[in-house]
Amino acid sequence: MLIEPSLEKLLTKADSKFSIVSMVAQRVRQLNKGWKPLVDVVAADGSTIKPVGIALKEIAEGKITMHVDGAAGEACSAASGDEEPPYAEAGEAEPEAEPADQEQPEEDGRA
Repeated sequence: MLIEPSLEKLLTKADSKFSIVSMVAQRVRQLNKGWKPLVDVVAADGSTIKPVGIALKEIAEGKITMHVDGAAGEACSAASGDEEPPYAEAGEAEPEAEPADQEQPEEDGRA
């Protein structure tokens, strides 16, 4: 159950629940690629906040905004407007994605 930030607070930052979901999904992808969080990632109890929680907190605090880019659809961006993705460590290269054409092993053990 979502307690903080509240849905009411999130809806002041976006025009609909769908927009919030879209922003969160895009931001979680960025965080999972190694982008640096824009908010504190340690909860009050000392645990680390997961990427979805980080994205929701960033939206609630106004660190992430939504823009519509023509045919590309909705996307989120850092409020600072940085062109380059801010990775966790300065000078760190973007993590490599696995090739899409690489064959995946079958789960039932057949080759």
